[in-house]
Amino acid sequence: MPTVEECTCCQEIAEVTNQLDEQHPSFSGVCTDIWVLRAAYLAYRQQYGDSNDTQQQSDIGLRLASFFARSAMKYILVTGGVISGIGKGVIASSLGTILKAGGVRVTSIKIDPYINIDAGTFSPYEHGEVYVLDDGGEVDLDLGNYERFLDVTLRRDNNITTGKIYQQVINKERRGDYLGKTVQVVPHITDAIQEWVERVAKIPVDGHKKEPDICIIEPKTTGEQKTKPTQNSVRELRGLGLFSDLLVCRSQSPLSDEVRNKLSNFCHVGPEQVICVHDVTSIYRVPLLLQEQKVVEYLTQRLQLAFHPNKPRKFLLKWKELADAQDRLLKEVTIALVGKYTKLADAYTSVVKALRHSSMAASHKLNLKYIEASDLEEETQKENPVRYHEAWQLLCSSNGVIIPGGFGIRGLEGKIKAAQWARENKVPFLGKTC
Repeated sequence: MPTVEECTCCQEIAEVTNQLDEQHPSFSGVCTDIWVLRAAYLAYRQQYGDSNDTQQQSDIGLRLASFFARSAMKYILVTGGVISGIGKGVIASSLGTILKAGGVRVTSIKIDPYINIDAGTFSPYEHGEVYVLDDGGEVDLDLGNYERFLDVTLRRDNNITTGKIYQQVINKERRGDYLGKTVQVVPHITDAIQEWVERVAKIPVDGHKKEPDICIIEPKTTGEQKTKPTQNSVRELRGLGLFSDLLVCRSQSPLSDEVRNKLSNFCHVGPEQVICVHDVTSIYRVPLLLQEQKVVEYLTQRLQLAFHPNKPRKFLLKWKELADAQDRLLKEVTIALVGKYTKLADAYTSVVKALRHSSMAASHKLNLKYIEASDLEEETQKENPVRYHEAWQLLCSSNGVIIPGGFGIRGLEGKIKAAQWARENKVPFLGKTC
């Protein structure tokens, strides 16, 4: 491959870009794709020739700069500070939903800090059930939310782990790709993360073979409303050189004006940039909450998006109909889930999601009861009679029984007894193997 000095094409492009930068300082540095830059300049020359009109040159420069600012890949980073389990995945999915509703192509990347290569070998008690992608990748459950909300097909590379990054860097070092240099966290590990994100962000995920416009990245990290944790998180983020554009606050009830203004003052954002996501009847209402607080308008301006303002309204009407239909359900069905890992509900996420979607389709409200399989066994009756009778009472009051798969012999006898009870009492039963 010829060097830049040897390649006349590269020299021509360099001359073109230098000339464009001299004529339009406002355009300098906006686009890093030199081929697109050259095409834009040639189109400009074809239309305007060698005009000496300074105002005309300035106008076209600003227009080109604005075009590239709109067309370049945008990244939205969703972080939750020191608190886990507050709904970052749902917020990221909801942001993507309202953006996609306006005609923007969206992809998503989840970053996990653990050294494991993937989630395939985790205990169900660690991170819940493993979500399996179309390409066989075993990933975090949040990617399931992304796929359902955004209607996209993600790949294993959309879930970055520390283990994957270190494995990639070590393999490159073994092959000699670093030419004998000392491999360090900075710059080699940090560069590997950036390269991974930039590469995966360009992969089409919606079946249309077009690169996404926006990549949403999620790094993993009671009672009276407190602002101090949020202030600390924002302060740490600013210490890393990142400034918050939106503060999405989780709470049991809507934020008071006092709390909103306090966050605005101490976190150096406008009141309109403090978004409240309080407890709602279902996660399908979260995109509606964001829409009501004009998140779309803010992101459109901040990211300079070519947005269609009427599309989100029509699309989100369907979301509202779905959420309203779920709230209007009057009939209730009680299902007993008899399993080995019931202490962590996320261990059975796929089963729970399937039950909830099925109950909605059947116009019933789901009342799901978790029963530890070992609590149905005679050994528990001797050691803890109260727990034993409570488990059987839950089972006997259910309209149906489902038993997911599990590993090992613990709880096996309890599963058999639950299946026997369902068969003898002609209660609908479903057994699921791993």
